[in-house]
Amino acid sequence: MDTLGDQKRLVFDRGDRLVGSLSRRADLAEACLQALRHPGAGRATFEMIENEHKNPPAWRALFYSLV
Repeated sequence: MDTLGDQKRLVFDRGDRLVGSLSRRADLAEACLQALRHPGAGRATFEMIENEHKNPPAWRALFYSLV
């Protein structure tokens, strides 16, 4: 979606199990930058959506959840 980012908690998962949306303007762009900083993101394919909770993303925990 073309909305403001960093407003809701993000959810990462694998296996094409998530249904939802996220802000491509900020959250998707920031996730790409954060993936470069976190070894847990290396060679990982994952899905990412926003959920209803209003908390900024904890990038380290999100990427380590993929390992």
